[in-house]
Amino acid sequence: MSNSSLLSSSRWLRMRRLAPLALVALLGLFPYGWLGEVFAPFGALAGLLFPTEAMHGVGHVLIFFSMGAALLGLFPALRRHRWFYGIIMLLLGCTQEFFQLSYSRITWNDVQDLGFDMLGAALAFVVVRWWKTRDV
Repeated sequence: MSNSSLLSSSRWLRMRRLAPLALVALLGLFPYGWLGEVFAPFGALAGLLFPTEAMHGVGHVLIFFSMGAALLGLFPALRRHRWFYGIIMLLLGCTQEFFQLSYSRITWNDVQDLGFDMLGAALAFVVVRWWKTRDV
């Protein structure tokens, strides 16, 4: 096998591993609030699904639970490095709030949302670790 085919094979494997991560990050970091402002049908749907601040918080927990579980599934070594996982998830949460600043002002709710994000990330870590220790 030539070096170029090994290199392309290695790139292909890396891309196959990073593509799901990119999709998870895109779905988790997308500014849905902005989409709701510029596309009324989506805004109406979001209003139906998350009519209260409590339900908005639940949405943040679910998004970051999903992102965290996907991250831990794609990169199993993170299960042994909780601080590194936590830093990654905190950076993702801050990035999401930064994207939100591009179309709105920062409020106390944004800080609260970051707390809900971290709750979802922590729950994902606990659930995935429990699930994987159960399989052994």
